[in-house]
Amino acid sequence: MKERELTCICCPLGCQITAVTENKTVVSVSGNHCPRGAKYAEAEILHPVRIVTTTVPVTGGTQPRVSVKTKKEIPKEKIMDCIRQLKDVHADAPVEIGDVLLDVRNVSSDYVKEVSFTLHKGEVLGFSGLVGAGRTEVMRAIIGADKRKTGEIFLEGKKIENRSPKEAMDNGIVLVPEDRKMQGILSNLSVSGNINIALMDQNANRLGIINPVKENEAADKGIRDFKVKTPSPDKKIVELSGGNQQKCIVARGIATNPKVLILDEPTKGIDVGAKSEFYNMICQFAKQGLGVILISSELPEVIGLSDRIIVMKSLRISGEVMREEATEDRLLQLGMMGEDTHEQPEE
Repeated sequence: MKERELTCICCPLGCQITAVTENKTVVSVSGNHCPRGAKYAEAEILHPVRIVTTTVPVTGGTQPRVSVKTKKEIPKEKIMDCIRQLKDVHADAPVEIGDVLLDVRNVSSDYVKEVSFTLHKGEVLGFSGLVGAGRTEVMRAIIGADKRKTGEIFLEGKKIENRSPKEAMDNGIVLVPEDRKMQGILSNLSVSGNINIALMDQNANRLGIINPVKENEAADKGIRDFKVKTPSPDKKIVELSGGNQQKCIVARGIATNPKVLILDEPTKGIDVGAKSEFYNMICQFAKQGLGVILISSELPEVIGLSDRIIVMKSLRISGEVMREEATEDRLLQLGMMGEDTHEQPEE
């Protein structure tokens, strides 16, 4: 029998797993805190596979590079062959990419310089960087909370304006803000009121009268789906724990059926147990086809959850790292010093 030590990457808890194998069979798995750890260990030992995500140069387009990824997981031993072949690949504009969900082109505001990136359906795209690097400011410009000076935004190939957060929400882009108390919860309202505040149009009839049955159904669904611990939907939200308040904010956003969910420091100030629940939620959102943008200052969190990670420095993108290449040192290097191939000259 042989023992193999693994670090589970199903979520950022990073369980240290010990797997015992014999004759190419996994005999036992220990050290995991959930069943996913055992499944991960068996798959990683017997048939390790990966989705490969990278970028290729574009000729004649508005962006120098475009994101691409394999349609399905490929055997781990073939990853380097895949990457070597992609080094010689380039695309000619216009580029047709079926699963690109959000395409942000040269967006700038008073608080961020020209930023371009793409987000795919079912992808978790991480944003890393030091405080003040411009991560939140990019998202505020995208949803119309800050006025854009330049740039275009395309959702599923259609150009959208997003002149306000309400317009962005109507278009299918929702932001869960970092400051839960000041920008997230409505402290004078109940749990139900906080979940339903984004559904007033859907819950009202033609005369603008709110249907209480629809409100109750939406609140019950949000509490049930997100496992909000509250004795009643009528409970004041300020009386809940930070983790349960955050669940209500996410439930409110998901109730609008978004295509893109932006999470700004979603686990800030909540306990370890609630963090684990949020990690599972994020993975489920991606599996359901949502495009998830995750802003996090916790490097293990952003590395463990993201398919790709964009690093920002001085209000611009300083680099992009694939999940397989992501390390804390690499992200810190890009966040502090940048990367010449990605830096843009000051005007």
